[in-house]
Amino acid sequence: MSNIPKRDPQSLFTDNQWQAIHEDGHNLLLSASAGSGKTSVLVQRIIAKIKKGVSIKRLLVVTFTERAAGEMKERLEKELRNLVNQTSDTGKQRFYIQQIQSLPEADISTIDAFCRQVILRFYYLIDLDPVYRLLTDKTEISLQRQKVWQQLKEEWLAVGDEDYLIVHNNFSNGQSDKAVDDLVYSLYDKARVHANPKQWLEELLHLYDGNETFGDSQLFQDYIQPMVLSEIERLKNRLFQLKQQLPTAEADPFKKLSDDIDSIIERFNQIKQLLQVSYQQAFDLAHSKLPIKTSVSKKGLTDEEKDIYKEYADRFKAIKDDFNKKIVPKYLAFNDATQTQFHHEAYQIAKATIQVLIRFLSKMEEQKRKDAVMDFSDIEGYTYQILTSPSKNQAGETVSEAKIYYQSLFEEILIDEYQDVNALQEAILTTISRGNNMFMVGDVKQSIYRFRFAEPQLFIQKFEDYADGENGNRIILAENFRSRNNVLQFTNYIFRQIMDKTVGQITYDDTAALVNGFKDFKGETNQFNTEVLMYESTSEDDDNRYSEKGEKDSSSSNFTGDEGEITLMAQKIKRMIQHKFKIYDKTLKQMRPITYRDIVILASSRTRYLDIEKVFETYHIPLHLDKSTNYFQRIEMLVMLNVLRLVDNPDQDIPLASVLRSPILNLSEPELANIRLANQNGSYYQAFLAYLEQADLEDNLAKKLKQFDYWLENWRNMARDHAISELIWQIYLDTGFLTYVSGMPNGEQRQRNLHGLYQRAVNFENSGFKGLFQFIQFVEAILSQDNDLETPQVIDEDMNNVSVMTVHASKGLEFPVVFYLNFTQKFNTEDVKQPYIASDAIGLGVEINNLSKQVSYQDPLFQLAKIEEKQQLLAEEMRKLYVALTRAEQKLILVGKVKDWDKAVTVWGNMVSEDELIPSTNRLNAQSLADWIMPAILRHKNSQNVNHVLDIPILPSKELTNLLKIEVVNEESLSKRHNTSTVESEVDNDINLQMLDIDIDNLPDVNWKYAYRQAIKTTSYQSVSELKRLMQDPDEEELTPFQIQKQNSMRYTSDTFEGPQFIQKAIKVATPQAIGTATHLLMQRVPLDTMPTTDSLRNLFTQLAKKGVVNQKLETAIDFDNLAAFFATDMGQLLLREHHDLYREESFSLMLPANEIFDETGLEDRLLVHGTIDGFILKSDHIILYDFKTDRLNYLNPGQQEKTLRERYETQISLYAKALEAIWGRPVTKKVLISLDTVKNFYI
Repeated sequence: MSNIPKRDPQSLFTDNQWQAIHEDGHNLLLSASAGSGKTSVLVQRIIAKIKKGVSIKRLLVVTFTERAAGEMKERLEKELRNLVNQTSDTGKQRFYIQQIQSLPEADISTIDAFCRQVILRFYYLIDLDPVYRLLTDKTEISLQRQKVWQQLKEEWLAVGDEDYLIVHNNFSNGQSDKAVDDLVYSLYDKARVHANPKQWLEELLHLYDGNETFGDSQLFQDYIQPMVLSEIERLKNRLFQLKQQLPTAEADPFKKLSDDIDSIIERFNQIKQLLQVSYQQAFDLAHSKLPIKTSVSKKGLTDEEKDIYKEYADRFKAIKDDFNKKIVPKYLAFNDATQTQFHHEAYQIAKATIQVLIRFLSKMEEQKRKDAVMDFSDIEGYTYQILTSPSKNQAGETVSEAKIYYQSLFEEILIDEYQDVNALQEAILTTISRGNNMFMVGDVKQSIYRFRFAEPQLFIQKFEDYADGENGNRIILAENFRSRNNVLQFTNYIFRQIMDKTVGQITYDDTAALVNGFKDFKGETNQFNTEVLMYESTSEDDDNRYSEKGEKDSSSSNFTGDEGEITLMAQKIKRMIQHKFKIYDKTLKQMRPITYRDIVILASSRTRYLDIEKVFETYHIPLHLDKSTNYFQRIEMLVMLNVLRLVDNPDQDIPLASVLRSPILNLSEPELANIRLANQNGSYYQAFLAYLEQADLEDNLAKKLKQFDYWLENWRNMARDHAISELIWQIYLDTGFLTYVSGMPNGEQRQRNLHGLYQRAVNFENSGFKGLFQFIQFVEAILSQDNDLETPQVIDEDMNNVSVMTVHASKGLEFPVVFYLNFTQKFNTEDVKQPYIASDAIGLGVEINNLSKQVSYQDPLFQLAKIEEKQQLLAEEMRKLYVALTRAEQKLILVGKVKDWDKAVTVWGNMVSEDELIPSTNRLNAQSLADWIMPAILRHKNSQNVNHVLDIPILPSKELTNLLKIEVVNEESLSKRHNTSTVESEVDNDINLQMLDIDIDNLPDVNWKYAYRQAIKTTSYQSVSELKRLMQDPDEEELTPFQIQKQNSMRYTSDTFEGPQFIQKAIKVATPQAIGTATHLLMQRVPLDTMPTTDSLRNLFTQLAKKGVVNQKLETAIDFDNLAAFFATDMGQLLLREHHDLYREESFSLMLPANEIFDETGLEDRLLVHGTIDGFILKSDHIILYDFKTDRLNYLNPGQQEKTLRERYETQISLYAKALEAIWGRPVTKKVLISLDTVKNFYI
């Protein structure tokens, strides 16, 4: 701590942030709560290192995404430029400038990007081919593993492989071996995120002891016995509490009940003692009759006393049932011999499974090496092998060359989002560290990437180990600078009641609680209290968890539960917009009305996106959906897929009927029936052909079918020798379907979807796959695996839309108002329903399928692994809840649905106790987030107005005095609101025709002619790029206007249309236009404060490519040497000298008389000309204008080069000069066309 500089009292950083920025000398773990400014701290720590003279090249900064890495570099560049401007020390200035120049190649990237660098540098250490193709498409990865696995299965079945047959016989169901496939793929993925996959697989068997009995096994002694003892002790405590609460009256029934309680306590003590001696004896006692009275006389008791007795007797029975129906079946169901047999049978199955997996791992590696492909897990795995690969140094010592290189290279390793690293990534990072130079930043409460095998336990372990400051130090950032206190208090209130080590893996105590750090919010505090909107549904398709068993409601339903819940939310959003709900704008530093873009809807998955679109369209609420994965389920995509299926094989009834009924043919149902009548026995395609043969060709239906038959024949011919993408585009052209969908609701998105299908086909064929049949199989494989693709997105940050995204997608973002949708939805527990469970802590548990006895049963290890898996799953769900709540800046609204509100309140109310923490048993048995949130909420005083059925003790809260508003809306109320809101919405969005002042009697004569007809045929806008040919003859200022029959207008355009951008990229990346665009971008972005070089220009290009600004494939087409050589010319040197007065990529708009462009108009109207100038130097009394050109000219002599450029671009640069003179009021003294192909400057 002594090396930390003193904090300036005026500093905006807190004490803990300051410590995190400056403390070093040992490993540091920064536990940064949501909104605590961890990214700023990380950036400032890097800057602090640079100030101490540490080069940016000596730091490894690992981010979770490429986007985060890019943003980190941008923030660092800004900070470094500030340092350059603030210091007068020329040496420091030079050093800081060097750091700015080094940023593009600095090791600030994802772990995968770093691993790729390691492979490229040290591939030879493990005999690895450095040339490979990176697999990123999930479906392609899946198809490859399926191919390898299928080959192995066929080989093993042919030879009767013993291990495979054991696995197959146990997990297949006789009709399908999908469960075997799922088991193999699941364990394959899990194994590869560990440093040594084979070793990890073998260690899954560590609790399967040899020939020991179950009672003597490590599994029972170290794992099951402590759990049973704990469970019995918990029941004992409940019995003690019950006895203490019994009435003191000596009435006989209560005395006997007290005696029975004592007898059960004694029985529990005996079982506990026996468990520590002999499992079999404990089993025998647990299955013996309980020593209690079977019946008790209640004579002499009053009715009130009878009711009291029944209450206590029921509580006593519940405790006995917990023992007999939960503990005994789970832990003491079978005797020692039977459990031992189960355990040995499970071992044989688990051992065979591991052997099968090890061989599959080996075969997959072999195949991938043969195909020269890798996925991200492969890259990380090979990196770890390289770092731990032994080699001989010059002294003959066995060392790891790569490990030593990186340990000496990096002064510090900084890891962002540390809570989300997996075991393999941790192994890589610790291997290259020196043991005391790791800076780890994260928040374990936000670890929500379990499906990517993130290991939050790594963070938790360090958090505990570093508590005493010996092995490292931990720093806690608790202050939240994002949210209003209302949001923070609500989050703390909920999580203090639900999160501890049992459920959540950590205790939510004062060190974990959020602290308000932003004090400048304005506005009435109460209006920002959290709200709960609950829809009470009577729809029969809804979840019955909170309804009476067997209860049915025959009443009609206007809404399904999903629609009702979403409608309730849509109405709330509409009211907030219409009533101009005020929020605080941190940028403006004042209150303002809410807009749609201030609102986000969070959901646990994307399955509800189509429902949200449907309902919100009714209310005219604009939406932006985040990467919807129901791409192939949209109507336009289903139609196109069915067209492709017909092209592949027209003899398919459902696809044919679908296409004929679709907008492509738009046949009616009677017309479809008439087709079938032409041939009632064959396929529908045969009926289609029969109708064409029989029908009158003048018949309207026959005309449609003949046209479609003509198309289909052409498409089938085209499919034989053309690319799939070309076929798809031809279908669009023939049918006009691409244009048609643009007129449908959400037409722009539908067009993007169809463009996306074209691009998918291009990517498919570029990956080495060919043929329409394979493409259709590829799509059907996606659908069968429930692995639908993401809908193509175009993000416009200026659009005023409500955002819809998953909790995972929202991580790292913040929104003024957050709606959390469907928090009553049941958890997805499919992982714990599988017949196998692999746990790092427990091992591989398998369910035994005894074919000879036609019975399945569970080994104790499987049951233990299932408990562990359930706890991990619930901990993840709890962390996802934390992430969702902490996305809200100012207001949080929870939206859910129940079948019966009063029944739900009863269920939730019975889950709480007198303690602040809800009992762990109830939290572990939770089926949805509502089973955690609502019991906590119902304990608050504000919930009493909606609780009419149960007396729930109020939980005092020092933090949360006014918690929230709970609104329960039933179907009838919602229907009334819906009708009103729909009318209001239509009024808002339609034109009120009564406001138009039109005198119908005085309309002009039908033969009246408009006096300015030429004006309506002349464009009011003209781009310079369309005028480039205007002065091919310098004295001739006109072109023949582009004419087509359906349009009579005047505007200079090309006589051929440029293809859509996605087609150009698909056909050829390195087109002259693409090269020119990329070159211009490069010359716009190149820093001019130092002399550009070939290397610096190439590095800049790489940086732009990583940001997605340019295509990386263009790198080989750009002549970086020529670009660098330009800066040695007189014009290049001028730009470097005058860079302070230089303007680059400046857009302009200029009004010109229309008759200067179109002299046949005879009009004096003015025409708006728009263009973008490459650059100009603005001096006090003149302007120097230049324009870069990438035209290929080097085959011409200098005179021909100048003539060619003049002919092509004199119009353009003349208009640029005219615009600059009009805007700046200064003459353009020089106009320079710069040929980057020949590195020559031509003065016009």
